[in-house]
Amino acid sequence: MDTLLMSASRYKQLVDQFAARIQAGQLEPGTRLPTHRQLAKEHNMALVTASRVYAELEKWGW
Repeated sequence: MDTLLMSASRYKQLVDQFAARIQAGQLEPGTRLPTHRQLAKEHNMALVTASRVYAELEKWGW
């Protein structure tokens, strides 16, 4: 499998997981999320990918 596709898939899964938690009320407004570095470390991904997750959530108003 192409590394870029794996990265995009992992990033999309995390975006979807955060969005689902927000919709379910599990993450309320004002809840502190992990820093970009913490998120990257927790999910064994590049810092730029973690930043992309948060940018995508912000883009969609989450």
